[in-house]
Amino acid sequence: MKPPIIIQSASGSYLDLHNLKPEDIQVTDIAHHLSHLCRFGGATFEFYSVAEHSIHVARVVNTMLGRPDLAMAALMHDASEAYLGDMRTPMKHMPEMAPYLKLEAEVQEVIHQHFGIPPLNEDDHNIIKQADLIMLATERRWLMPTVDTDGCSAHWKLLKGIEPLSREAWKPLGMRPGKIRALFLHGANLSRLSKIKNQESLIIDQKA
Repeated sequence: MKPPIIIQSASGSYLDLHNLKPEDIQVTDIAHHLSHLCRFGGATFEFYSVAEHSIHVARVVNTMLGRPDLAMAALMHDASEAYLGDMRTPMKHMPEMAPYLKLEAEVQEVIHQHFGIPPLNEDDHNIIKQADLIMLATERRWLMPTVDTDGCSAHWKLLKGIEPLSREAWKPLGMRPGKIRALFLHGANLSRLSKIKNQESLIIDQKA
């Protein structure tokens, strides 16, 4: 039997990550945690949360890639980080991190069960991964120090061939964590998310 890993969530709940159940998951916890968790370990020019990243990934999947049926899975693609934190990608590739990756996959599966997200096939995973990489390239271009001309140095090989969105097509929403939290919760309603056509409508919906 695995030893318990007990954490406390924003709602005050105590959760055992080694014995997590779908009924333990609260969307308000996910939205709160991710909206206060900065991407890239805080190395961005301005605060930019995992929740906002997730909103943009869902938008890309929904509109640019034409798969509104995957919008909810895209919105929740990093939801395990609400419970485990945002570990930077190079560290995940270390052999010592295999138990962490296994736990991450287990937590993500429980989250999918809670939201009724059906099992994803390889094509589904590839679509969400493509959107994730488009946003990674975009965030890297506009939110991180750029020391190379092509936007893809030796340390960013996974972005080779991935074009970032232009400044005209994308910009940070510029909202405080509380408003990003509310927007994430709004997007968690799949029927509403499937109607989002562009970033401007995201902002309009938030003000409504």
